[in-house]
Amino acid sequence: MPSRYLSEVNDMVELKRSCEVNLCALDKLKASILSHQAQAAESLGEPTRAIALNKEVYEIRLQEKPRVKVMLCFTANNIAYCYNTANMHEESEKWRQRDFETAEAHYIEAQNAWLKGDQMRAHPFYAACLSKTGACCLDQGKVEAAIKHIRDSLEVTKIRKEDRVVEHARNLFKLSEAALQESLDDSEVEAAEL
Repeated sequence: MPSRYLSEVNDMVELKRSCEVNLCALDKLKASILSHQAQAAESLGEPTRAIALNKEVYEIRLQEKPRVKVMLCFTANNIAYCYNTANMHEESEKWRQRDFETAEAHYIEAQNAWLKGDQMRAHPFYAACLSKTGACCLDQGKVEAAIKHIRDSLEVTKIRKEDRVVEHARNLFKLSEAALQESLDDSEVEAAEL
């Protein structure tokens, strides 16, 4: 029932409940909006703004009852990625918790959920899942898997590199890191080219 109606009919108990529910919904909506603003800021080359927005989201997520750990994880990861984008790598490390296996599982879960919804493989979200899965694999020493995921992500970001400059550059950088860890003869040459 609309709050105005409850006020007009003087049902203050229901009005109080309605307001509490609306405030709860507002908090959840605010976290979502701030998260989307942060994604846009990072993609547009404003990593420090993205960091500030993501930190606001993190504070909101900390206050949620019950806490949704996966949302806290995703937000912390977004903060870490934004610090990387800003070339503040030491600060980035403070946010990742170094549980790469769990992070990899979450990204694969997100990727699979995306595909189950009949979504496109050429979408930046799908590319981001692949890229982040590849980065997690690389951090675990699974170089072959990392290269596969990052190359698949690059197929999407190279098509959209004008509006996904940061993601494309991050893929190139991560692929060069993986190539250096690979023990093939031409790995160093490929890494330098990337």
